[in-house]
Amino acid sequence: MSAAATSDGKQFRAAAAPLFLFLVGLGIPLFLASVFFKYGSRLDWRSVALGAAFMVPAAIILSVVMCLLFPVRLSPAGIQAQSIWGLPSFVRWVDIKDAREFKLFNLRWLRLYSSAGSTVTWVALFQSHPGEFKLELVKLAPPESPVLVHIK
Repeated sequence: MSAAATSDGKQFRAAAAPLFLFLVGLGIPLFLASVFFKYGSRLDWRSVALGAAFMVPAAIILSVVMCLLFPVRLSPAGIQAQSIWGLPSFVRWVDIKDAREFKLFNLRWLRLYSSAGSTVTWVALFQSHPGEFKLELVKLAPPESPVLVHIK
């Protein structure tokens, strides 16, 4: 972290639908693979279907919680988001030396590397209000910022 985060600026939250699709799309195949690995062909299909059915409400709850707990705040001073560990991380606009996109299935993230610290700040690009998020980012980021290259 390069400076203390400020409470001014606009806060954005990630969209829950892409998170839900990611959790279900990854969770159900992993669940089925683990069941087949453990039990082989001697399964109780009703139990497997019930377990898969419980994953849907769990994915809904988890995606909503993740959206609430991991906001992105854009301010004139910089960006506040999270580190890879989920801890708050703030990076000033002038301290952003590199920005790299990371895509995991349907989720796009922007990793911000600071010249003032070793913490990488992860910014979710799948926002619930993507147009407003992009406008605010373009408005606040300096023209030479590496963040602007990744905004589509």
